[in-house]
Amino acid sequence: MPTAVSTRLLILTVIVLLLTDTLLGCSSQKALRELQTRKPGRTGQPDEAGPRDLPQGRHLVHLVKRGETLSAIARRYHVDLAQLVEANRLARPNQIRTGETLVIPGVPHFIWPLQSEVSSPFGKRGRRRHTGIDLLADRGTPIQSAADGQVIFSGPNGNYGNVVMIQHLGGFVSVYAHNKANLVKVNQYVSQGKVIAEVGSTGNSTAPHLHFEIRKHDEPLNPVFFLPGVDVASSRLP
Repeated sequence: MPTAVSTRLLILTVIVLLLTDTLLGCSSQKALRELQTRKPGRTGQPDEAGPRDLPQGRHLVHLVKRGETLSAIARRYHVDLAQLVEANRLARPNQIRTGETLVIPGVPHFIWPLQSEVSSPFGKRGRRRHTGIDLLADRGTPIQSAADGQVIFSGPNGNYGNVVMIQHLGGFVSVYAHNKANLVKVNQYVSQGKVIAEVGSTGNSTAPHLHFEIRKHDEPLNPVFFLPGVDVASSRLP
């Protein structure tokens, strides 16, 4: 059972982190409120065996870059700051080191749905917001599931043309649009890397490509933040 002393130590640690981020222009009052209502974990040195008490499966791992703060990392992946501290057993969360790896709790490990360059990035495109990324590929190129999950939609959907939507860990959904053909059905469970569709040009599309989205609770997020790159790795937790 946690003692009153260990509770105060954990709260004090997060307060120091919040004050540090405030000086950097970051506000994290929500994290403190969450921590005060949560059972504290161990406040000693980080567990040598690595993060624990997370759901089974593959989770995103972030490689800390120079100048990054824990609050900035939490905002990037839309995760709770206090959960990030607890998941990684951070005794001094205001002193994360460049090159250190952090498990991002509740965020699945995604892979690229096909090998291609991004032809149109996430964000503002003309007068509209582009809610995903476009990946050019030949018609009929296999499209893979970016992570384990369950198919929640497979069929035509307006400007998206033929689209597949897959529900993942932590409220995340991946979207695969403009397909020539969908190869999975609603309620089907798929593993990461399974071929779920073929590249096409259905819906509002001028050439064969994949429009790929990652959403959390229906909010479109920049997929590139969650896909393997120079500062993102993957880990299978024990």
